[in-house]
Amino acid sequence: MIYNPGQFENIVPYIKTTPEWLILGGPGDGNEAQCAAKMYPGIQIIGLEPLEQMREHQLSNGWPVEAKLLPYALSDTHGMVEMCINPDNFRASSTIPNWCAAAPATDRAKALIVETVTIDSLNDPNDPFRKVILWLDIEGSEITAIRGATQLFDSGEVILVNVEITDRYPEHAAKVNSLLTHYGFREVRRWNVQPGLVHDRIYTRSRK
Repeated sequence: MIYNPGQFENIVPYIKTTPEWLILGGPGDGNEAQCAAKMYPGIQIIGLEPLEQMREHQLSNGWPVEAKLLPYALSDTHGMVEMCINPDNFRASSTIPNWCAAAPATDRAKALIVETVTIDSLNDPNDPFRKVILWLDIEGSEITAIRGATQLFDSGEVILVNVEITDRYPEHAAKVNSLLTHYGFREVRRWNVQPGLVHDRIYTRSRK
C-alpha cells in the first residue's frame, strides 16, 4: 500500500523549470520518486532511506530502475546515530534525541543504529547536482539535513524545497524557516495539514 499516493503533484505548480535531480530524504512507503520519474523523464533521483523494510517496499513498488536508493539517514555530519522505531508505524521513525520518550506507544518503540551522511557528500563533481528538488520527510531531522547541504544551497542549484514539519518540534520549524530564508527561499504553500501532528511546506527561491 502506498502512503498518500500522488502527493508529489502538490509541488508541481511551483516548479518553474525542468528539474534534473530529486533528492528524496525518507521515501518511506510514498511514491514521490515514481511520480517524479514519470513527470520528468530523465530526472536523476537519490533516495535516502535507513529502514530496510521501507527500502524493500520501494523496490517492490516501482522504484525507478536508474534511481539510487541508499541505506543512510540524512544529517549534517557523517557518523552513526540511534533511530527510534515504532514497529506499528515505521513511517514515524526518527533520529531526534529523546524521541522515544516523547513518542506515542513508547513501550513498543525500539532502537536501531543507522549511518548518517550529508547531502553535500553525495554530490559527485563528475555529475554534479543541478536544478534540484529537495524533498525532506524525516520526522524532525529536516533541519540537520539542510545544514548538511550548505554547498548545494550556496551553488544556487536548488529550485524547490518540500519539507515536512512535525508540530511537536516548533523550534525546528522556526530554524528551518530561518535557514531557508537565509538561502533566499520563501514559503509559498502549506499542505497535508494535520493539526497537532504534521504539515508540509513548499519553499521556492525568492524573486530579486
